[in-house]
Amino acid sequence: MKSFSCTFLLLTIAFSAMAQAPRQDGGMWAGIQISKDLPRNFSIGGQYQIRLNRNFGNINWHYFYGNVGYRFNKYLAAGLVYRYGTSTRIDRHAFAVTLTARYKAKDWMVAYRTAYQRKQPYFNRSYEPGLEPQNLWRHRFLVQYSINKRWDIYAFTELFFRFTNQRNYLQRLRNSIGVDWEFYKYNTITVAYIFQPEIFEPRPRWSHILGITYQFDIPRKMKWKKYFSGGKSNKSKDKQERERDTFL
Repeated sequence: MKSFSCTFLLLTIAFSAMAQAPRQDGGMWAGIQISKDLPRNFSIGGQYQIRLNRNFGNINWHYFYGNVGYRFNKYLAAGLVYRYGTSTRIDRHAFAVTLTARYKAKDWMVAYRTAYQRKQPYFNRSYEPGLEPQNLWRHRFLVQYSINKRWDIYAFTELFFRFTNQRNYLQRLRNSIGVDWEFYKYNTITVAYIFQPEIFEPRPRWSHILGITYQFDIPRKMKWKKYFSGGKSNKSKDKQERERDTFL
């Protein structure tokens, strides 16, 4: 009964937001990512990403990511992510700790990721009004299907809960559907549509985002002649999860 009540409350909030003529905005997130498996179940990665808003007409953010992952077993993995963002208005640092559980059956994979994220413009004991650190607790539910050795499709929804001294609330939802295409061995392009409604604002905002990521997956033993070959596909067991984790 408690679970039903919480679900009903979330749906009520969402439909109330929809009824208030939300602002519509179009944008794009485009990035290049490098990732590599390490011994003893560790992995590392880095990414540059540019984000456009105002219907693709304004460069909103430049982001630089770094992440370290560790896989406990085939079901459970953890990660640490750092992100530096810069814009014409402000710079921002973000740190995240993630825990991902997943289960794979034949061509299907389902996953749940929880993440604690802290964002702040600078490091100090006190902050100017409006520039205080933001603390977020995120929950993402993902389903992925492998069409063949080179094509995957996926969909996920993610809830962002924000914690402040005054209140705790659901800040936004992020919903996405996308496709992975490994056109060369170790080289993957991901194209996604992201729908992100802001929930708690005087006038809600709906963002429609085109996401594009070009990923290099570096093998442990590098053979440059085969790096851009059309040979056998390289389905790294953590590759797709690392890519999703850097979309913070």
